[in-house]
Amino acid sequence: MLTDMNMLLQNCKYRNT
Repeated sequence: MLTDMNMLLQNCKYRNT
């Protein structure tokens, strides 16, 4: 689902140290 991809993408961007 697109939700999974979106979650992963956001997670990566969220913790983009």
